[in-house]
Amino acid sequence: MLRMSACCPRCVSMFKVAVQAMLHKILSFFLSFI
Repeated sequence: MLRMSACCPRCVSMFKVAVQAMLHKILSFFLSFI
């Protein structure tokens, strides 16, 4: 993982953004049921 971040920081940043977007969708999905 450290090697990947060192070689491709742009890919890692895009991956983090994608994960945050997925978490946001999941949270909003659960909140809509509550």
